[in-house]
Amino acid sequence: MCGRMVIVMRETAIAERLKAFIDLNILVVPPNDDNTEPHPSYNVAPSALIPVITEVRDHIELNTYRWGLIPHWAKDDSMANKCFNARSETMAEKPTFRTAFKKSRCIIPISGYYEWKKSADTKKQPIYITTSNKELLYLAGLCEPSTRSATVVTRAAYGALKEIHDRQPIPLNQAQLQAWLNPTTGPEDLLELVQSSRYPMTSYEVSTAVNNVRNNSKDLIEPL
Repeated sequence: MCGRMVIVMRETAIAERLKAFIDLNILVVPPNDDNTEPHPSYNVAPSALIPVITEVRDHIELNTYRWGLIPHWAKDDSMANKCFNARSETMAEKPTFRTAFKKSRCIIPISGYYEWKKSADTKKQPIYITTSNKELLYLAGLCEPSTRSATVVTRAAYGALKEIHDRQPIPLNQAQLQAWLNPTTGPEDLLELVQSSRYPMTSYEVSTAVNNVRNNSKDLIEPL
């Protein structure tokens, strides 16, 4: 599961990082009347605006979408509240996600995310999870361009992350990122990609202040 993220880098800075990561032209799409560029945030919750990377013909677009996928056939946007994650095991068949899986895969660039670990006394301790080298995490995602919405793809947790939660988002390396965005990559290869992905991660306990989405400062990611 991935229900709270940290996104503190502005889109222009994300684009600069991308240029060093992939060999394609990158276009930062200006916000439209409905959206503004996401503000840097240490406590991003579903329904917030997030940066989304997609491949369009011969270039990469960095756009602004709502976190929580709204299919083109949805009667209203209420589905977004429960579609902020898509299980990799079922995304190819589930009606909510299968069209996006086939036609509009995306990457969601973040600094890190939070997960809550249950302790022996049933309390939940927030954990901050990020890259070992403090670089951006490029998460596999699905999006719906017509509703400007996106979701984070998850899989069964592996390694030390299993001790925190049984699910996790899927960070991709350079080759995996390009394969995920490439419209010619076959479905079987895509499913194998997300299941085999491994990425160096680090995690540590942080303040319970992150439990309240109104709290938003760098203090939230300081280790206890």
